[in-house]
Amino acid sequence: MDQWGVVIAESHLAIHTWPEYKYAAVDVFTCGDT
Repeated sequence: MDQWGVVIAESHLAIHTWPEYKYAAVDVFTCGDT
């Protein structure tokens, strides 16, 4: 189960992949006043 994520300034982007199931999920979160 390989998972990875990237932090961008005041945001969070995570891409989770399960190649054995041919499935991927993307989570995007933002924080701050903008």
